[in-house]
Amino acid sequence: MSVYNPVSMIHPPGFDGNSLDRRERLDNVFTALADAHRRQVVLYFESTDRSVASVADLVDHTVDSMPEALPRDRLQLRFHHCALPKLDELGVIEYDVQNREIRYRSSPVVTEVLAAVTES
Repeated sequence: MSVYNPVSMIHPPGFDGNSLDRRERLDNVFTALADAHRRQVVLYFESTDRSVASVADLVDHTVDSMPEALPRDRLQLRFHHCALPKLDELGVIEYDVQNREIRYRSSPVVTEVLAAVTES
């Protein structure tokens, strides 16, 4: 009988089941959620029923959610060049750069950690 391990749900593209240990997968979750802009991306998907979004959708959400957000044009560049590639690298999203489309890879451990770090 296998034991459910929500940390094993986070894995980067090409993950073969042996390349990352449990600690590294948990580190990926914390890395993904360490930055406020990356958290906003995950919060967008966690707070809607959507699994696919555009960069513009994420920018709109962030501007509405963060009073201290960067101007829209700078935020769009930050998402495109920093936040989205990093979340893609960590296996939290799939980012289609050409179409600027983001697909969320839902994970119970990301949901749990996000809830813990965003509690008021």
